[in-house]
Amino acid sequence: ARKWEESQPYMDSIRGIMRALALNKLPKGYSLAKLAPGDTVPACYQEGLDVDFSRSQVMLGHNFQVLVAVASNVTNQPLLVDETACTHPTLAAASVWPNNLLEPGMKTEIYIVLRVGEEQTDDSQRPSLLN
Repeated sequence: ARKWEESQPYMDSIRGIMRALALNKLPKGYSLAKLAPGDTVPACYQEGLDVDFSRSQVMLGHNFQVLVAVASNVTNQPLLVDETACTHPTLAAASVWPNNLLEPGMKTEIYIVLRVGEEQTDDSQRPSLLN
């Protein structure tokens, strides 16, 4: 996975990952896993959209990890899925396939690409503009 990811520009790697997933394939060098207890999942919120990670798939690469979940329209009217509705500290990209306009009760997959190996720092400081 590392060789494939690093043999092309960053955005091309992400596009390649998304394309492979949409074709129901694994990106080159990736392995399929299940969500492990204690793994953090992205926080996804869009009114009328239910994102279910309970049966999610996890694809493990070298620089990226991908989560695939199911997003459902739980309203009684059409809903355009906002791909920015999901957030995570290491989020690289999010996309839905095969449909981003969901009729009532309709489902689609949501692909969430996370960067791997980045240290998360909770104690970053920003100088105040008020001082």
